[in-house]
Amino acid sequence: MPKIVAGENKARGKAAVPEVAARYITLEEAAEYYRMSERTRRRRIAEGKLPAWRVGPRAIRVMAADVEALAERIPTTDPAA
Repeated sequence: MPKIVAGENKARGKAAVPEVAARYITLEEAAEYYRMSERTRRRRIAEGKLPAWRVGPRAIRVMAADVEALAERIPTTDPAA
């Protein structure tokens, strides 16, 4: 997705557009990329652990960064202990 930078359309007489930094993806894309089922993503949304936005009557989008933030590191034991 191209970055939209404020003021790039100024020369054409159009209003400046704010910079868009967030990347929104579908639940299917999130499930495929992060190797988790779409059903799991929907559960996380219902639990309030994954913020989501409805785009139109049926489409749901999540931020890629929010999906990545769900990952938890598994603690490992110290072999020296």
